[in-house]
Amino acid sequence: MVHFTQRTISALCSLEKEVLCWASESEKEQGRIWVEERCGIPEWRNGYASVDGVHINCAWAPGLDHGDAFMNRKRRFSFNVQLVTMVHTLRIISYVVGHRGASSDARAWACSSVVDAPARYLRKDEWIWADLGYPFASYLVSPYQHLAATKSIDFRRFNYSLSSIRIRSEHAMAYVKGRFPALKGYRGLLASLRAEEYAHDFIVAALVAHNLAMQHDEAGRYLVYVKEGLDRSMTPRDYDWDRANDDDLEREMEWQKERDHQQWRHQQEEAANQFSSTDRDIICIDSAKERRESPHNALNRAYDLQFVDTTWRSRQKELTKKQLADVERRRIQAVLSRGHH
Repeated sequence: MVHFTQRTISALCSLEKEVLCWASESEKEQGRIWVEERCGIPEWRNGYASVDGVHINCAWAPGLDHGDAFMNRKRRFSFNVQLVTMVHTLRIISYVVGHRGASSDARAWACSSVVDAPARYLRKDEWIWADLGYPFASYLVSPYQHLAATKSIDFRRFNYSLSSIRIRSEHAMAYVKGRFPALKGYRGLLASLRAEEYAHDFIVAALVAHNLAMQHDEAGRYLVYVKEGLDRSMTPRDYDWDRANDDDLEREMEWQKERDHQQWRHQQEEAANQFSSTDRDIICIDSAKERRESPHNALNRAYDLQFVDTTWRSRQKELTKKQLADVERRRIQAVLSRGHH
């Protein structure tokens, strides 16, 4: 039985590149249509994928490193798994497996192939929806900070609209766990590095099997899995399903992706020669905030809204107009005070 399980896991892992592959152009277009219909904002259609982290809890305390590296922020032993999923079908198109529970989402995400070569996966006008646990990047769009949103109508509007898309990541995680209850509590003994590697293979095999099986799920069965996997009660916003067929990766797009990747690498090398690490970080943060500005403006246009309590400058700092004015007034006063001395 043990050997049969191991061979099954090995066989499923061998299908990883074919099954857990990035979206084809046809699948992307179906995702774009779904996003536009879902939120009513045409310019949001290029955010057809979402990323989030899911913790695979351990049923027993790991014997490695006294379990400290497996302890997550909820004081549970776990693995941190990153999943990039299509928002319309919830199909897994990229993943990161191998980090222990103490790793943050940002640290685990840094090992993603998308981070390593974003131009291979996303065009300049495409992005992935993320939450506040992820670093700033020009290919990620995340909400405004919670504290900032409590003080601004503009920030709250954007965050609320974004939540209608971001909830699909939660569904994707629940979908997998609902199908494979073993992922709610991994029952293998983690007493050696080899045992930990086997656990990683087990998780990848489950993801592969999930992608294969979900093509045959009907809407009702999908909801059963999501309900089983969620750590909360279902709400009316959860009952949403629109099927789309999965397509093979379109090989004719490979040359375009490779050209974009080479151009991106050249830009990174030029930036490394021209700017310091700190300056590059600042540029990255500014480009990420500018990326978010575009869908925020699109939201206002779609619903005929106006910015109420923020300006472009204040939104870059996640402050209201009043807060930014107060900050600048205090800065000027500090400069004048130093001048008098």
